[in-house]
Amino acid sequence: MLILGQFSGLVGYTPESSNAIAVFVEAFANVGNWNWWAVLTSVITFATMFLLRRTPLKLFASALALVAGTVVVFFGGLDSVQIVNDISEIPRGLPQFTLPNLPILSPQLIFSALGLAVVTAVQGIGVSQMAENPDGSPVDPSRDMVAQGAANVGAGLFPGFWWEDPSVPLH
Repeated sequence: MLILGQFSGLVGYTPESSNAIAVFVEAFANVGNWNWWAVLTSVITFATMFLLRRTPLKLFASALALVAGTVVVFFGGLDSVQIVNDISEIPRGLPQFTLPNLPILSPQLIFSALGLAVVTAVQGIGVSQMAENPDGSPVDPSRDMVAQGAANVGAGLFPGFWWEDPSVPLH
């Protein structure tokens, strides 16, 4: 579902649908409206990542692939390829520490959050089982879960999640 939902961004098409499957179908049905520079950038980025995974640089393949895509867009003058700054401004500096806005908690929010936490945990364990540790040591799903939980707590204490509705502040 994650890949389907991101497909329109890879081809530079802005869908009207919001459902991941509908977004994929709509983007695929509108091949004539794809931004071919975005497609080229996506292909170069993925090719770089997959090729580097077979080299001693495999630990850095994803980061170097992002650098490759960035270089192509920047030096290629590809203004039609959407970049992060086109979507939203990136604030400078570290976020301020704040306590969460507890009055917005409701049973529906809590149960939804628990459902998302379970799905995320299962996905995280699946991903950690597929990737080996750089030093060759066995994967420890419990340790990965603790790290993921700590990151989520940290994101709750700092503005780690963007919120669209200014009338309901998270902090």
